[in-house]
Amino acid sequence: MADQSPIHREVIKAAIRIRFGSLSAFENAHGLPMSSVKDLLRGRTSRRTAEVVAGFMGKPVKTLFPWVSSTKADCVAEKPDAQQQI
Repeated sequence: MADQSPIHREVIKAAIRIRFGSLSAFENAHGLPMSSVKDLLRGRTSRRTAEVVAGFMGKPVKTLFPWVSSTKADCVAEKPDAQQQI
């Protein structure tokens, strides 16, 4: 039977620190912006960071971070015309 309970953010931070020494080293190793993992664990939406962390943890994005959209289509701005004006 698979355990579907969410993983606590401190467990995620501990796993990253055990392997990389710090959240910053993890971010640097994966080409992520500074403080992006900290922001994600505090509830800020970042699909790219969520995908990298979920891959590291071996879990689906929706299991670890249900507030983060897992598809690019869900992340498109509500006003697509604004993107086309560039």
